[in-house]
Formats: sequence, C-alpha cells, structure tokens
Amino acid sequence: MSDALLNNVKNRKKEKKMKNPDAINSYFGAAHDRYAVQFLPEPLQTAGLDDYPNTTYAHRQAVEAAREYIADVRGGGRGSLMVYGPDRALSAWFVAAVWRELAPFVRCRSSYEEVVATGTADNLLFVGAAGIPDLLQGEGKKTWLAHAFSAFLAGICDLDRFPTGQWANALQDLLDQRLRCNRLPTLVTMQITPREFRARYGEAGDAIVGCFERTGGVFIRMDPLGDNSSAIAEQVTPTEPDEPQGELDAQPVAPVVAVPALGVSNLQQALDAMPRTWGSGN
Repeated sequence: MSDALLNNVKNRKKEKKMKNPDAINSYFGAAHDRYAVQFLPEPLQTAGLDDYPNTTYAHRQAVEAAREYIADVRGGGRGSLMVYGPDRALSAWFVAAVWRELAPFVRCRSSYEEVVATGTADNLLFVGAAGIPDLLQGEGKKTWLAHAFSAFLAGICDLDRFPTGQWANALQDLLDQRLRCNRLPTLVTMQITPREFRARYGEAGDAIVGCFERTGGVFIRMDPLGDNSSAIAEQVTPTEPDEPQGELDAQPVAPVVAVPALGVSNLQQALDAMPRTWGSGN
C-alpha cells in the first residue's frame, strides 16, 4: 500500500473515531487536564483524591467533604475551601487533588477586555502566598492583580507564610475581592488553625477568616497520616448568597491522568525546593 493511500486510510479512521461523542469528550477531557495541571508545581501534578489514604474516620471525612465541595462548585456553587493542618505538604497535596477535579472544567477568558486587563486568557491561578508580595511589587503588578481578582479558580498555598503587618491588608484585599465581591472559588492551605491565623494577622486575619465563613466556605483540618484524631470538615452557610454565574463547561469530562501512590516525605522535600510562585508552564 502506498504512503498516500495509507495516510488516507488512517485519516478516515481518525475522522470516524472523532465522530463518536465519547471519543471526542475523552480527547478534549484529557487535553483540558494536561492544560490545567501546568499551573501546579510538578510534585503536585499527579495528586488525586482516589489515592489519598482513607484508613481512618478522619481521613474518610476529609475526602467526603472535598467531594461534596467539588460537586457543589461543578453545580454552580461559589464557595471556597480552606485546608489546614501541621503537615504543609499533605495540605498542599490535598488541595491540588481538589484543583485537578475542578480546573479542567474551567473555560478560558472569552472577553477581549478581560484578556487585555489581565494580560492572559487563562482563567486559573495557583500561587504560593509567600511570593505574592514580589508579584505585587513587580512590573506586571497591575495585570497580575487583575488576574488574581478575577480568575475563576485560584489556589493559594501556605497562606500563613504571607508577611504580617501592613502586608496583611494586601492579602485581605485580594481575598475580599475574590470571595465577597466576585464570589469565585478559592482553595487555600495553611499550617495553623483559623483561630491562630486570626491571632497572627490581627484585624486582617479576622476579616479573612470571617469572609470564608460568610461566603459558605468549607474548612477541613488535615490530620497527619497515621493520626486517628477526628477531622473538622464543615460547610458554613452564606448569610447573603449571590446568584452564581456559571464559568464551568456544561458537560465536562473527568481528568484521566494516572496518579501514583502518595509519598508525603518526598513531596515535602520537593515543595521546599520549588519556587515560591507558580503559574502556567512553571
């Protein structure tokens, strides 16, 4: 068979396959997931809730709360998620697992004005809190802040590593814009409890935690693996619910990337070696 004829046969088979809705959804679902995981640090790109050890009641409760949160956001909810606990790496891994369930369903920005204002068509953000001050002082401060305020889905790791003092007001402004004004799903991690966060950051800390509470935030205490103590996982009903404006695809396809077993000690070391801020392709 000639090369031209062989290529023609292959193309016809490909076209026939792509006319199958299941094949099309599988193709684009995988493509969306590959795009979304670029925003995560490499050690977190394979995180998945199915691989989270659920041998204790506390860990099963945490996964159940996360899945309920994911279902709520996919259904149009605009609540946020705060994961906290002494194991920094485990909390980051858990939030990344939730991120990978949501990010592939988020459409890129479609407004020309938004793309110009934010400097990107991306509608996702994943960043380390300790690096945000550098971004707020850089040349692209205005566009980055516009992106951080309006990206449909954002992940902020190590919230308690953000500077205190006057800088805390900048963090409060960022989260207030996202949670209260724009009602955008925001996933955060920290090693201290919400009460300790309030004490450390004063009025700004009280306002930040209060904002999570008033806008229907879900709080999950992440126990270290092997700990049999009870987890805290609760949904706080918003006092002033807003009408959600959908940004998710109507018929999304679940991520298909295989996830290896969780290695917490290696992940901790990898996170320590990562840059403080992450974005698409970094």
